[in-house]
Amino acid sequence: MHKSETAPDETTRGAYVTESHDLLEGNIRVFRTIHSGKVWQMSCWVREQQRYFRKSLRTKDLGEARQLATEEYVELKARLRNGEMVFSKTARTLVDEYLAEQAKRVRPQGRHQGGITQGRHDLLRTVLTRHFLPFVGESIRIDKIDPLSFKNYFKQRWKAQPSVRSVTLKNERSVITGLYSYAVERRYLTQANLPVFEKLATNTQKYVGREDSRDAFTAEEWDAVYKHVTHWADNAEDEAEKTNRQFVRDFILISANTGLRFGEMRKLKWSMVQVYEENGRRNVRIMVPPDTKTGARPVQGMQGGLFDRIRRYSNHTGKGDWVFVDNQTGEQITKKVLYRLWNELMDATGLRDGGKKLTYYSLRHTYCTFRLMKGVDVFLLARNMGTSVKYIEDHYGHVDIDLMRNKLTKGRRRNDAAMSILIE
Repeated sequence: MHKSETAPDETTRGAYVTESHDLLEGNIRVFRTIHSGKVWQMSCWVREQQRYFRKSLRTKDLGEARQLATEEYVELKARLRNGEMVFSKTARTLVDEYLAEQAKRVRPQGRHQGGITQGRHDLLRTVLTRHFLPFVGESIRIDKIDPLSFKNYFKQRWKAQPSVRSVTLKNERSVITGLYSYAVERRYLTQANLPVFEKLATNTQKYVGREDSRDAFTAEEWDAVYKHVTHWADNAEDEAEKTNRQFVRDFILISANTGLRFGEMRKLKWSMVQVYEENGRRNVRIMVPPDTKTGARPVQGMQGGLFDRIRRYSNHTGKGDWVFVDNQTGEQITKKVLYRLWNELMDATGLRDGGKKLTYYSLRHTYCTFRLMKGVDVFLLARNMGTSVKYIEDHYGHVDIDLMRNKLTKGRRRNDAAMSILIE
């Protein structure tokens, strides 16, 4: 860490040094400037990282300054021997720098080779700002992030978003690894800092001991849910909890009727919803917003009367208001409320102990299953769900419709009110 005698001291150039002293054969300099007053500062050349280290010693006593500067120098050498970085960025600073560098690589529209697409850059920003930074903390120094802490990354993502799929987590791991590779290339970090993730299964069904649930509700299970939510709000302790239960009830019923994804449901605003009359029925046309997984698309659904009902108890029904909203604040209903009440519903109906992993994603799966059972054309169904025909064929095409019908309705007398949500 010895400074070359010919290397200019950038820490003091133009700083109007009023007094300086060299220590340890010139390895350390303590100095004052007109801006620091009588407070001493130190600087030393960090050869390993080709930069000057500068720090205020917060003392006006020269003897104490000499001692503090020497102690700081010894500590710096120890950190370097241990492979630690002297100049460490915060996680937020690193992410901002990385995204700015990657933005330079975005190729123009119409060009198909070289660089990255705008969509790829958008993915990088989403993963790093929505998931990576909340996981590690924006202000933490990147060299202080425990590489082994990432063994809990998949588990925490699943806890926050039960419907997240393994392929999504695999992509997120790749993005985070790319960020760290960038940091290592620029000597912000060493190989020892690279994150260590929990093993992710190669198939898309399992990770960290969990299955990506593709369980549909059977008719019996759906009856139990429908019966409970019908009177759910009546037993609420206060008005706020009552409206929360009403919103979550209709969130569930509309999800099962339209196949909308969890994120698409939360982002619905009244300007995106058109309820209309057709053949004596209240149907609905929904324009899914563009800032969702598959972008903007129109979705057709029945049970438009559910939106009419929401308008009656919601305090926020302007075109720019959220459909599923905190009635007191006007903000989106939070994931915390949605997950809390879902867990409460699973406990109340006894479905948590049934051996199936029923999540909000199961509502979308139930919609697809019952639409196929009803005989809806797979192309129209794929377009409505914002997925591909191949995806539906891969995940549902192997199921015999008649067997599916028998399995889902075996031993049940159909609850017409409940089933009309799904198959009428």
